[in-house]
Amino acid sequence: NNNNNNNNNNNHNNKNHNERELAALRKERDFFKGQMEKFLALPNPCGVGLRFEMKLKRPIVSDLVPGMSAERCESIARGDELVEIDEKPTRDLSLLDLQKLLVGSRGSRVKLSFLRASDRRSFTLTLRRGAWGPEHAIDHHELCDTFPSL
Repeated sequence: NNNNNNNNNNNHNNKNHNERELAALRKERDFFKGQMEKFLALPNPCGVGLRFEMKLKRPIVSDLVPGMSAERCESIARGDELVEIDEKPTRDLSLLDLQKLLVGSRGSRVKLSFLRASDRRSFTLTLRRGAWGPEHAIDHHELCDTFPSL
């Protein structure tokens, strides 16, 4: 008789534990569902959050949009020259042509090569388009040799 009471108590405790665990999982599912709905409502296509000014037919970074991949990767600075987009040279391109190359589906990757004027070094980044956390903004970073004098 005493054994039956212990078994009933254990079953009741296990049931309560499982119900609490199930409720926590449902809450987590609903949170992520809400996050996904917010994400899907964001504009598409999109870029990486760079603004440029043209100097001698070369695109120079004039600003980084807060919260976008370019700013979150913490590698690009104002004054950097964008020299390639997906291995296509940017010299002599219009701002509209730059935009066409930079914009794409949210989350897709774009490979950007820059020249930092202050130390004449180039670097290449692969970023994801759109607003992503820092851990997702940068897929690859490559520091190149000193760039030749132009």
